Amino acid sequence: MADTDTGYKPKLRQSILTDAGRQVFLAVGNGVGTLVYTRTTLSSRKPVDDAGKALDNEAIRQITSLPDDLKEGQLQLTPVTDNHFDVIGDFNNKNQPKDINFSCIGWYARIDTTDASGKKTQGNEVLIAITFTNADHEVLAAGSPDGLSTDVISAELDMTISDAANIDMTVNEIG
Repeated sequence: MADTDTGYKPKLRQSILTDAGRQVFLAVGNGVGTLVYTRTTLSSRKPVDDAGKALDNEAIRQITSLPDDLKEGQLQLTPVTDNHFDVIGDFNNKNQPKDINFSCIGWYARIDTTDASGKKTQGNEVLIAITFTNADHEVLAAGSPDGLSTDVISAELDMTISDAANIDMTVNEIG
């Protein structure tokens, strides 16, 4: 059933903040370094364990890596307005030769620090959040030579700067 407000059918579940992501946000909130959103990827990882049993949110929070990077997206950050900003991942299929079946989106960041002498150090990149698809998988279709297929699909993390650790997700399909 389509969402009556937008006409779009929800394709992604609510994003889940990983434990590593929570630690990153707590560290930055305590004044340790600068948060740098590094990348977003499409992955075949499903929300099930090796036996095919569905993972609960606690088990998903323990995930620290995804098995593959099927496609890397370009990140955009919107300006902060009233303690709110968006992290947008755009996945371009121009010149993509075949369909990509993905089951989740991984969101990555790191903390960069500067010591007393002004030397900057890049922190380790961590998986901060995971967004699984509602269905078993979704498809980023191959680009078509006639230019009639969608050029980009976008996923957006709506972030609010506060003491709460909630992440809301909306999907914008650009055609």
